[in-house]
Amino acid sequence: MLQGADEMERGAVQMKQGAAQMRDEARKLRDPAYRAKVIAEAKANADAGKWKGANWSYKVPTDQELIDAIPKMEEGARNMDAGVDDMRRNAKTMREEAKRKD
Repeated sequence: MLQGADEMERGAVQMKQGAAQMRDEARKLRDPAYRAKVIAEAKANADAGKWKGANWSYKVPTDQELIDAIPKMEEGARNMDAGVDDMRRNAKTMREEAKRKD
């Protein structure tokens, strides 16, 4: 049970990092120059055929799609933070249960 709690805590740390990265990307996307860079890189990758043969299709985003993604990314980061809190509470509960069983 302690091992499971440790793994859950590691997952929480990784999720927290992911939320921070998502929040940072949303912040960067507010800059028109950054959005232009993202679009140019995506177009270059598509033109180079980097996504051919993949099991999913890739579309070069538009400026408006990137703008529209900002609040969704911020909401996703908030949801991830809530998940982190849940994981840490569950890890704490698991540790407490393991101590009671000793």
